Amino acid sequence: MIIGSGFIAKNFKKKGLLVKKSRVAIYASGVSNSKSINKNNFLRERKKIISYKKKISSKIFVYISTCSIFDPSRINTAYVKHKLSMENIVKNNFNKFVIVRFPEVVGFSSNKNNLINFFYQKIINNKKFILWANSRRNIIDIDDAVKLCLNFIKKIKNYKKIKLEVNIANTMYVSVKTVVNVIEKLTLKKAIYDKIAFGNLNWKIRPLISNRIIKMSSISFNKYYLEKVLRKYYFN
Repeated sequence: MIIGSGFIAKNFKKKGLLVKKSRVAIYASGVSNSKSINKNNFLRERKKIISYKKKISSKIFVYISTCSIFDPSRINTAYVKHKLSMENIVKNNFNKFVIVRFPEVVGFSSNKNNLINFFYQKIINNKKFILWANSRRNIIDIDDAVKLCLNFIKKIKNYKKIKLEVNIANTMYVSVKTVVNVIEKLTLKKAIYDKIAFGNLNWKIRPLISNRIIKMSSISFNKYYLEKVLRKYYFN
C-alpha cells in the first residue's frame, strides 16, 4: 500500500509488487514544499496520518520524513518542525512503524522548490539567485532512495518488534557551490548569483543506513555520483 500521489509516491508505485509483498503501508503524502509555512496544510497531514491508525493495523507503517532535521541551518524552519511533529505522531499512534528519512532527492519532479530544479531553472534562464556559501547538501537519486528503503524493509519485515528510524542518504556530501558548479559545467552556462554567508558545512546524518544494505543494493556513492545523477535526469 502506497499513500500519496506526488513525486516520491509515484516512484514507490513503480515497485508496487515489492511493496505489496513487504506488507507495508508507505506514507509518501502530505507537505512536499520545504519552504511551506501553511499551517492548514500541516494540520491536514496530521489528521490524515492519524486516520490510517485503524486502517492498516496489520501492516508496518512507513513514514517518509527528511534528513534536514540534522542540519542546524534548517532545523528551525516550519517544514522541519512539522516533520519532527509528524514523526512523534507516528511513534505515538502505530504499533509497527519505520520512519524513513531522505535527504535531497533527485528525479523527474515538477516541484520547483527542490534544490536541483531551483538552480537548474535559474541557470538556464539566466536569472539571478542567492547562494548560501556556507551550506552543503546530501543528494541521492530517487531510484537509489527507493531501492535502499525497500531492501531495508525486506531485512526487518519479520522482526517481532518494529519501531525503527532509518536515515537513507548518500555517504558523501557536497557544498551548494559544488552543485551550482556541476550544473554550470553541464549546461555550459554561467550562474548569476549573490553569495551570502549562511548555512552549515559540518552537519552530518547519523546514523546512516548500513554499508551492507548499500552494497546489496549495488549502489556506489563516490565523487562522480552527483554529475551522474544530474546527467540522468536533466541532460539525457
